[in-house]
Order: sequence, then C-alpha cells, then structure tokens
Amino acid sequence: MATKNAPKLRFKGFTEDWEEKEYSATFLPLNNNTLSRAQLNYDEGSTKNVHYGDVLIKFREYLDVLKEELPYINDEKIADKFSLLEDGDIVMADAAEDETVGKCTELLNVSNERVVAGLHTIACRPFFSFANRYLGYFLNAPVFHNQLLHLMQGTKVLSISKTAIKDTVIYYPEFDEQTQIGDFFRNIDNLINANQNKLDKLKNIKKACLEKMFPRKGASTPETRFKGFSGEWEEKNIKNIGIVVTGNTPSKSELTYWGGDFIWVTAQDMKNKYINNSILKLTNAGKLKSRVIPTNSILVTCIASIGLNAINNQECATNQQINTIICNSDYYHEYVYYAIEHRIELLKNLAGQTAVPIINKSTFEDFAIVSPISKNEQTQIGTYFQNLDNLISKNEQQLEKLKNIKKACLEKMFVNKEYTI
Repeated sequence: MATKNAPKLRFKGFTEDWEEKEYSATFLPLNNNTLSRAQLNYDEGSTKNVHYGDVLIKFREYLDVLKEELPYINDEKIADKFSLLEDGDIVMADAAEDETVGKCTELLNVSNERVVAGLHTIACRPFFSFANRYLGYFLNAPVFHNQLLHLMQGTKVLSISKTAIKDTVIYYPEFDEQTQIGDFFRNIDNLINANQNKLDKLKNIKKACLEKMFPRKGASTPETRFKGFSGEWEEKNIKNIGIVVTGNTPSKSELTYWGGDFIWVTAQDMKNKYINNSILKLTNAGKLKSRVIPTNSILVTCIASIGLNAINNQECATNQQINTIICNSDYYHEYVYYAIEHRIELLKNLAGQTAVPIINKSTFEDFAIVSPISKNEQTQIGTYFQNLDNLISKNEQQLEKLKNIKKACLEKMFVNKEYTI
C-alpha cells in the first residue's frame, strides 16, 4: 500500500491525502527591521512593530492586531523601508535562549493598520490561501518545530536562518479541513484562557484574603473576621507554637537504608501543599536513622529554597533542608500553615543575601506569626483557606488537563511521517 499523507487523528468526512510542499515553495520571504526596544514606544505612531520577544513570550499561535497591544516605531522616516504585513502573514522568532526559537504567530485582522516585522524575526507570506489560524497552529506544532531542531545554531543563544529553513516541509489538507483544525485549536485555547483567568482570579482572591484576614503590620486585629469572634490577636514565636525538628540524611552509602516505602522528604518533593509521596524512600533500617515526624506537621524549607511550605498527610522524615513544626494542642496546623504563608516574605528575608540562603534552627524558632487566642477561630480561618486552596488546585488540574489535550492534538492532528499509514 502506498504511503499516505494523513494525520493519525482527523475530523469525520475527510479522507483526501494532505499536500506536501517545501517551505520555499509555500512562502514568499518578507523583509524585517532590526530596531531595538529603545526605538519603539507604546504611546503614538503610525507603524506598529512585531518584536521577536513578544512572539516568544506574549503572542499566541495567531496575533489579532485589533486586540493585541503592539509598539510603534519612533522614527516614521524609516518605517516605509519595511514590508507591510497582511492577514495570513507569518512572523517567526529567529533567536531565543532555548529551543523555543522558531516559535511564530499568524497575523489576523490587520485591517488598515500598518504593521511590520521587527528585530530577530523571519517574516513570510503564503503564495496561496490558507484558512485562518491553520498555519499558526501547524508551524508551532511538533511536526514542524522538530524539523528546526537540527537547524538551530549557537550555544548561549540559539538561532535559525531563512536559508536553513527553506527546505523544511509544510503539510496541509483541503481548505475546509484546515478551517476545522484552526477552529478546533482556537476553541481549546479559549477554554485554556478562560480557565487561566479563573485561576488567576482565585489566586488574587486568596492573596487579598491573606492580607485582610490576618492583622496588618502594627495592628492587633484583622480587617475581616468571622462573626462571633473578638479580642486582640497575639504574636507568638514558632518555639511557643510547637516543637521544631530539623531533618537529617541517613548515610547514602548504606544501601540497606534506602529503597523501602517510608517517605523521606526533600525540597524537590514539596511541589504541592500536601506531602503524600517522595522521590526517595527509606527502609525500616533507614527510618531508625532518620528523624520521624507525625502526620499534620508543617514542613518549611530553610536552606536554599527558602519558604516552601507543606503539610504531611502521613508519618514521614525529612532532610536537613527542612525544619518541621509539630504543633501543640492549642494550635490548628492548617491555620499555622497559612499564618506562615502570610509572613513568608519576612521569613525569606531572615536568610540574608548569602550564596546559599539559610535560616538556622534557632532563628526559625524565634520567627513570629500572629494568631487569635481562640482555636475555634484558627480552625475557621484554616478551613476557609484550605477550601480555597482545594478550589485553586482543582482549577490547576483542569488547566493542566486542557493543556495536555492541546499538546496531544498538536501531535496527532497534523501529518507526521511517524504516523503515516
């Protein structure tokens, strides 16, 4: 059977082979300028400029000129020297500090705007019509970007050239299928953006609540408080809240200590609020050589990665980077976790500006947080933020799921010789 140019995943009703053309047979090169940021402004001008830094960081697979903010060229006298961009034109970043070099954006809704391609870009115009957004998504998909990897040059800064990419291959289906592909990815991106906005809003709500539900500097009561509670809050040193235990590392050369199922926590394991797993685990023999801490203790990194906080959901041990607070019965562990988060910048400042930031045990024990006397009030505050964090976590998981769906579709919905049948 002859090899077909067809993606692994496609919309129903489409069966025709995709076209395959070299980049040089698909695009007309356009000139660009080499103007620095200093030669641009966001206030006034007649000619807008697409800078490679914005392509790499700010712009999506397509750039809606009517919606995105673009800088103007300061010197109008030189603006006419450059090719004016049109709908469907592509602007690619030809330099980056990593393999994101080659990221590009497709221009839409140029309308009557004067737009040119700027510093460190490769601009081009297709010789024939493509559906809106198809090229923007295709040229950023792995099937095309992987073709650029062996063409990149440089060490600290990677770059690609117009000459190098002329033999890369462009795959495309009939126009209607292009349209469905472009619309599909646009809809996914809209969902991703909506979820990102919701997540940002939740994080801002949490930040505002941390400021209002804990006393500000110099105050003894918070601005916002649950009903039924009154009285001044107290400032307490960590050593008055519970016992502080600094972790340790059983000998790495003693193999009988390692490879069991007992959790041994390092800063690398503290990516989430709750610790219930670890990269390295101890055997029973290793556990005996470690400093075991009970469930619902508060873990705080005090060397290097200062201020990563977590709560252990089960008995565990930690390394020496971590100080653990085992709260006494007067303090609710969830509350203490957020009270430390509220003053995290003060905690980080204790480490100083050394090559390897460090907060020793005695300094950590003397660090103070503010707390209501009533444990019931502590519990309500801790539970409120716990629920808010759970909501943030669910939204983060949903956002990650959408991003993974997009990633998988970018790999499967474009022709890739690895998937041809």
